[in-house]
Amino acid sequence: MLSAISFFTDNEWNTSSEEVAKSIACRVPKDMNCLRTVESISGVDARSKQLRRAVAFRILIACLDIKVAHIFLQFLPEYASMYCYLLNDLTPDLLASKCSSYEELRDYLHLRGREAYLQKKDTVEKQAPGLMKEAERFLVLSNIDRLWKEHLQALKFVQQAVGLRGYAQRDPLIEYKLEGYNLFIEMMAQIRRNVIYSVYQFQPVLVKDEEQRQQRKKSGNSVANGRGGSDGNDPDPVGIVDSSSSTPVARPQATS
Repeated sequence: MLSAISFFTDNEWNTSSEEVAKSIACRVPKDMNCLRTVESISGVDARSKQLRRAVAFRILIACLDIKVAHIFLQFLPEYASMYCYLLNDLTPDLLASKCSSYEELRDYLHLRGREAYLQKKDTVEKQAPGLMKEAERFLVLSNIDRLWKEHLQALKFVQQAVGLRGYAQRDPLIEYKLEGYNLFIEMMAQIRRNVIYSVYQFQPVLVKDEEQRQQRKKSGNSVANGRGGSDGNDPDPVGIVDSSSSTPVARPQATS
């Protein structure tokens, strides 16, 4: 077993370890001692430990007959509708009937998400052509700007904390690189989550265009200075535009 584990390169092991664990677990009879199978994978290196954990997990699922997929489907519709309200028709029974494997579930959710995005885009584009692209650009840039500043602040705290790890015979520079990389990966994931959530949740806000607002302001100043006025029977002064007849300009208002 050790020679088989060491046969893989690091990149091959990262992509193949789960398949190796699945293959080993499938060959174990249900009446066989699970602990004996896990103990047969000897070695104290990181690969052996990783393989033991993966095999143990898969054997426990098979032997104890845990309906992990069923439990997962119970929470998935609620989680999906939290990000996209247009997917509120998803139910565990619907997902179970449409998908018989993880790959089918992934493809089905990707298709439904794409359909929801196109539906949202059509709704927004009816307000103002090109607004969806403008909103996406605004949401991406605003999230990157905010989260990048938070990331830089977090790196300062890491820089102060890793110095103490030298007492544990750890290289502070290596520890700083590892912590910084993990923080960067988490930042990228958070940007994706926030942008996806905001794209589905934001609603356009209709406002008057700048020229009409300026005209109304000037007209109001003229009335205040006594150079114009009207009573209840006179028509509206020049520059006063009824809100129902103004030209709308849609601006995105993201929810967080």
